[in-house]
Amino acid sequence: MKDLLSTLRYAADFCDPLCRRNNNRITADCAPGVTADISEDLVFHCLYNLISNATRHCKNGVIELKGGSDGEITVLRVIDHGSGMTDEEKTKAFDRGYSGDAGSGIGLALCREIAEDNGGAIRLTDTPGGGLTVTIEFKR
Repeated sequence: MKDLLSTLRYAADFCDPLCRRNNNRITADCAPGVTADISEDLVFHCLYNLISNATRHCKNGVIELKGGSDGEITVLRVIDHGSGMTDEEKTKAFDRGYSGDAGSGIGLALCREIAEDNGGAIRLTDTPGGGLTVTIEFKR
């Protein structure tokens, strides 16, 4: 995989028109040289799904893509400042076919499969001040 910063910037540029529909701005930030032991295409597919979800729940805000590393783990975050999810929605969010907002119910399930199939994990947490942060970890 190329360094994660290039992938984050590509996803941000690709998804910028989608984000603008709700008057959102998208940013990408990562230390140079951070990589993961996974194909760039799979990371992009996860990012696209997560950005698409975030932009449906965030209006007039910022969607942040952040990457980094923690030892042997690459950490990727998609942070929005939108409506967030209830605790109940978070427990069902990765179930194939579940959608709390008329989406397809496949995006988060696929992201979880990609993360787990590549030795990683995915989790949902509240963004301080409102919104949702999706964190994916992959082996470096």
